[in-house]
Amino acid sequence: MTASDEWAVWFNGEIVPEREARVPFRDRGFKYGDAVFDTTRTFGHRVFRLEEHIARLFKSLAYLGIDPGLSQADFCRITEEVAAHNLALTPKDEDIWVTQRVSRGIEAADRLRREFPAMAREAGFPFVDWTDLVNEIREREQTIFAPWSLYVDHAHLSPAAARLFAQRIHALFPEAARLRAPAQRPLVSRPTSM
Repeated sequence: MTASDEWAVWFNGEIVPEREARVPFRDRGFKYGDAVFDTTRTFGHRVFRLEEHIARLFKSLAYLGIDPGLSQADFCRITEEVAAHNLALTPKDEDIWVTQRVSRGIEAADRLRREFPAMAREAGFPFVDWTDLVNEIREREQTIFAPWSLYVDHAHLSPAAARLFAQRIHALFPEAARLRAPAQRPLVSRPTSM
């Protein structure tokens, strides 16, 4: 546990002072919003409907295919432990917000991109920088998934989640790849002069 006079968070498997929790720059949740969160609060220093909130969190994680690596019971236990610590620092007539955030983590390609050049050279293989090709593929990907950007706006999905959604749609309905999103109309029309 952390010092008794400062707020704590559970981060990457341990309870640490809030000020020490650092999300890596290459974390997919930070880079793309490829993460899930849920928030509840306390009333009278008791976490409100924690089990229901954790169940909802797990449904969202399953939808995006993110494995949190812990059970719902573990999430509840850890949340209660951290909340109890932080509530001990909170005046009795105040309450706190309680949020769980789960990211897909650092993308394997990012780890490999950092490590591969040195590994290839050590093994005696020439290293070719594929950055231009990767960027071209990303541009094509944007073209392919652009028709589904409508779902990003209306379902409040991150671009990464929208891409996963579009991939599932394309797998179920291959003909959907030929569809175009309807032209978006302005939400507020301008008054015309008379």
